[in-house]
Amino acid sequence: MSTEAPAPTADTDLIADVAIVGGGLAGLSLAAALGTAGVRTLCIDRDSPAHQLGATFDGRTTAISHGSKKILEGAGVWAHLNGDAGPILDIRVTDQNRPTFLHYDHREVGDQPFGYIVENIVLRRAQFARLAELPSVTHLAPVEVTALDRGNAKGGRRHGHHHPGGRPPRTRPPGGRRRRAGQPVPQGRRHRPGRRQL
Repeated sequence: MSTEAPAPTADTDLIADVAIVGGGLAGLSLAAALGTAGVRTLCIDRDSPAHQLGATFDGRTTAISHGSKKILEGAGVWAHLNGDAGPILDIRVTDQNRPTFLHYDHREVGDQPFGYIVENIVLRRAQFARLAELPSVTHLAPVEVTALDRGNAKGGRRHGHHHPGGRPPRTRPPGGRRRRAGQPVPQGRRHRPGRRQL
């Protein structure tokens, strides 16, 4: 079972193989997929999970194709939707009020829906739940990336860790002091809903 890892301090570095800046639907999905594969992943977002799951944050829905559903299944996200995804069985294409239209029936191509409609808040809740299960994923929010130091063109080393593209990015919580990110990922649960300094 995952446990809450100690909050990083001003002198704490975070190590990750992949750093994702932006924890929206795409970023969270990528973090879940990488974490499921055992890749040490750092996902940074300026909005806290509590804010993103608020009733007024995003009232939209997302259409998920059959192929995208298979990806979310492989990433362990789909199981957390708990059946809250509406199947797309028919598609009708029209042009304003013209009498002609195109109609697609999923039964003409197989027994599986074309895709699914999912509320964004439901999808985010499932993504957060999956990340909390993955010891290889660190989710830091709310945190902002304030700078990216690429170093010289040949790359550089800092504190004994090699950064192929140069030096790691610096981050900070909104309104907080600037810190660096790019080094150890402590084991344990990485979902930090509160503000954290790096």
